[in-house]
Amino acid sequence: MTDISIIIPVYNEEDSIAKVIKGVLVDVKKEEGSTEIIVVDDGSTDKTKTIVEKLMRKHDELKLISHRINLGKSEALTTGFNACLGDIVLFMDGDLQYSASDISRFIQKINDGFDVVNGWRIERNDTLIRKIPSRAYNYITNVILGPKLHDHNCGMKAFRKDVVEDILLRTGHHRYITSIAYQLGYTVSELKVKHHPRKHGVTKYSSMTRFFSGVIDMFALRFQLNYSNHPLVIFGSLGGIFLVFGMILGLLLVWLYLTRIPGGTPLKTHLPALLLSVTLVIAGLVVFVFGLLADMISALKKDVEAIKLKLGK
Repeated sequence: MTDISIIIPVYNEEDSIAKVIKGVLVDVKKEEGSTEIIVVDDGSTDKTKTIVEKLMRKHDELKLISHRINLGKSEALTTGFNACLGDIVLFMDGDLQYSASDISRFIQKINDGFDVVNGWRIERNDTLIRKIPSRAYNYITNVILGPKLHDHNCGMKAFRKDVVEDILLRTGHHRYITSIAYQLGYTVSELKVKHHPRKHGVTKYSSMTRFFSGVIDMFALRFQLNYSNHPLVIFGSLGGIFLVFGMILGLLLVWLYLTRIPGGTPLKTHLPALLLSVTLVIAGLVVFVFGLLADMISALKKDVEAIKLKLGK
């Protein structure tokens, strides 16, 4: 049984992938037990795939999985997670910015009892246009999702196998994999790693684009993690607030009308307020019913998962 799985997601890294693999092969030989190295080629259009295939003929522990088109890092990691067999799973980028010599330190940290070990680029060799948004992103992630780390988006992390089996990554959620594990109750530690300047190829990400989309995804993920199992909590509360304010406003309008009898105050003089009252009441009912349906779907999902568990599927 394989003890350690090293996953390397790559996209157009023909100038660096051979050096990365050779470095990993050297370091994993220091470890006891068996090791597999899984390269996930995410639709590369250069010679990356060919280079890995040549190396596979010399090294039995090396495996290659290829996507026909570029799907993104989250999908590449998911492919690697589904294929790996190791009790400890580590992934690292294939651009030579991370040192394979740090692998053994990650494995030791996992063996010390942690479920997740997140890398920390203590001396990050990137441009300011990437560093500044990254610092803001780390601060926001610490506040919204946790845990408190220095470098959430470090491209080198290690996990126990049961952690990656418990995590479902959606597009772009590889940035929050440590936070998801933390929210699920797994223990997280941090490890300082070496970070080198990129010598080959170009970065696959736009820092500003990734920053803004990342913040939006962060709020959505927080909602999913906190309320996906009990959606009626949030929708019921929101619907109740709309209903209460709508009814209070409606009663106020009725009171204004009745207190002005016999002349009365025509309701048409308060038409905007009347329309707002009706809108709030209807919106409150709709949101509440939506939350009720979502809660029923969530309960049904749990029942299906329980049945699958009993059937051993």
